[in-house]
Amino acid sequence: MIKWVSFALSVGLAVGCQPEPETPPAPPVVPPPVEDPLLVGRALLRQKRYADALEVYEQARLRHPQSGEVLATLGRIHLALGQSDEATQFYEMAVALESDHPEWLVALGNVHLKLNRYDQAHAAFAVALALDSTYAPARRNKAAVYSKQGRLGDAALEYERALALRPEHLHTRFNLGLVYASLGRYADASEALQQVLVAAPDNARALYAMGEIGLQEGDDEKAAQYFERTLAADTTYAEAHLQLGRIQTRQNDLAAAADRFRRAILLEPGLAEPFRCWAKFTCGRAAPRPAKNPSRPTKRSSRSRGRSSTTASGCAATQTTPKRITAWGLPTIAWGLPAWPCRTTRRPCGSIPRTCGR
Repeated sequence: MIKWVSFALSVGLAVGCQPEPETPPAPPVVPPPVEDPLLVGRALLRQKRYADALEVYEQARLRHPQSGEVLATLGRIHLALGQSDEATQFYEMAVALESDHPEWLVALGNVHLKLNRYDQAHAAFAVALALDSTYAPARRNKAAVYSKQGRLGDAALEYERALALRPEHLHTRFNLGLVYASLGRYADASEALQQVLVAAPDNARALYAMGEIGLQEGDDEKAAQYFERTLAADTTYAEAHLQLGRIQTRQNDLAAAADRFRRAILLEPGLAEPFRCWAKFTCGRAAPRPAKNPSRPTKRSSRSRGRSSTTASGCAATQTTPKRITAWGLPTIAWGLPAWPCRTTRRPCGSIPRTCGR
């Protein structure tokens, strides 16, 4: 009995004196990694989220105050947001920090070119070419400056040099074709534009330019074919309708010409030339003359003898096309277009402006 009691006590003491298990130490708290704002900003730029990218790149500028890349990218963002002055400042700071990047000089020159600062643009492109004479963007943009300044010979030479560097660049070849056409070198212009059309058969601008060359060469049939192809490639090309209307006016197809002018006006209401051509049909000679009322003979005074009586707008009363009033209060004629006041043409009613085909 005593043995069992002593055994129980020994077991109880062993159990009661057993040490508690130790708690493992807590792992150290590691802050989450901070993502580089440059990576976030580049992703936003790829998505064209310029307002968000601007905020991120401002943070990146605080972390990288001496980075020309950050400053140049801020210039690009401000330019995309339509803030040209701010873009110029950031590009200038980027070039001042790191002057060995011709692409930033070209970007700065492009801003100056957009703002018609041709001397500053030319200087930026020239410095870029001094750094790298094989940098084609600097070469072709320098040609654009010459073209804007009317130095077409120099522009053609620079475009040719740019094409030698990058023969596959269609925009450069297209611009060279336009410069050749402006210089009267129609054969060279046609060759350059045809090469553009071989690579891009539906290039509406190249097709339209070929039509313009046809007009300059006096070949209305060729010009009309290219203007029709222009509209097949781009149905909203108002200038092609205008040129076809001029050709049809010369061919005395007045109904077709009127329809072309109408379409040009509907597509581009801001173009003045279709309205000038349209004046022929609003005031025109082809309009039916209203019959005189025999019961109310008109007595012409000696002051007005020898010329037609005129309305307040300056048009001959017998040549005015009958008008109706639309829902919004504008006088229109048969095709539903606002009537063009004759007095704005500064020509006698019924006369055709020189640019309309005569």
